Amino acid sequence: MFSFLVTPFIFFLFLVEFHSTEYLLVYIYNRKDLCFQSTLITAELTFWIVLGYIEYFFYGYFNPTLKTSNFFQIIGILLLLIGEGMRKVGMITAQHNFTHEVQYQKRQKHRLIDFGIYAYIRHPGYLGFWIWCIGGQLFLGNVISAIAYAAILWKWFAERIEDEEEALSRFFPTAYKEYKKRKLFIIMSEETALVIDNGSGTCKAGFAGDDAP
Repeated sequence: MFSFLVTPFIFFLFLVEFHSTEYLLVYIYNRKDLCFQSTLITAELTFWIVLGYIEYFFYGYFNPTLKTSNFFQIIGILLLLIGEGMRKVGMITAQHNFTHEVQYQKRQKHRLIDFGIYAYIRHPGYLGFWIWCIGGQLFLGNVISAIAYAAILWKWFAERIEDEEEALSRFFPTAYKEYKKRKLFIIMSEETALVIDNGSGTCKAGFAGDDAP
């Protein structure tokens, strides 16, 4: 598809689009929170993006055909589009309820969003960002960075989601409890832990949080 030198430029355009739309949606729905950090451009993220480019050009120097593989580029573009779409649909659906920082105090207009994409995926913003990051590295043919991104972001989101769900349980004690009972696609949540009980002599398995296996 794209040549060795064009590929990183195409990825740069994906980066510009992602971060500029993050800023735009904060401007539309949470203007009082608007700042440079609304772009999600941080020192940590810049560091990992630079590492991705280093891997691309280092390994591409020795084997440029790997970095221009149609397979990796197609899969990467699909994941970039899916991840971006999922996250932005989540932001637009939640509107002012979606913030880049975990809210530990309930805002006056804060409401629980359980419709739209949230009727099927509990954390579309996190899942979409995770998919987007992996897709970007696969588009560059960076297998090592893709694995590193997947593992590091999974751990970071798991810790963040734990804090967020604890806060939501305080804000909406009854409604959020009922929402968590839905059989949604859940990412990096405590409910995803598989529990196996063989103490009674009969092997029983289920997910944490379920009333029965």
